[in-house]
Amino acid sequence: MLHILQSAIDQTDFEQLLTTVEAGDALVLMDDGVYLLEQLHQAPCPGYVIQGHRQMRGLMATQGIVELDMEGLVTLTAQHTSSASW
Repeated sequence: MLHILQSAIDQTDFEQLLTTVEAGDALVLMDDGVYLLEQLHQAPCPGYVIQGHRQMRGLMATQGIVELDMEGLVTLTAQHTSSASW
């Protein structure tokens, strides 16, 4: 499953979200969700961030997190049969 986090949530809610994420899933941060970039390493699956959204908010790139453009997001979406937006 592709999980797309679009809003900034607190640490407790993010930890609760992570209980629904499995190893074969993918978690993408976009819009204000990019503010959770430093916590993304907690996910049990690959983590992604929309590069332009991260840059617009003045956040630095994080090692181990794959940066995507919109074309990359479309490709990732095509690789997953289902998705959920948070």
